[in-house]
Amino acid sequence: DTIQIFEKEHPNVGLPKGNFLVRCEVKKPGWQPEVGLDPEYYAPGDFYVGAILDINSFKFQLLSADEFTLSYMEANRQLFPHSDIARCLTKVREAFGPL
Repeated sequence: DTIQIFEKEHPNVGLPKGNFLVRCEVKKPGWQPEVGLDPEYYAPGDFYVGAILDINSFKFQLLSADEFTLSYMEANRQLFPHSDIARCLTKVREAFGPL
């Protein structure tokens, strides 16, 4: 699983648009090589609207997704648990209790 971040142009800022991150695997924060454990990488389930990702000490919040992406996530609930409507409804019921 790889990630690529492409930055769009921001008028009047003076910074060029382009690749912020070329396509590669990205380790999740907190990995300590001296502990001897294998690093944990970002996976599809980490990406959902509202997620905040810490990538190379930069924070990114996913604010929206196009219809194709949302449909893909719903069709692949095993990869994207936040897109599983049954799971979401169960969590809402647990939060509100019996009505």
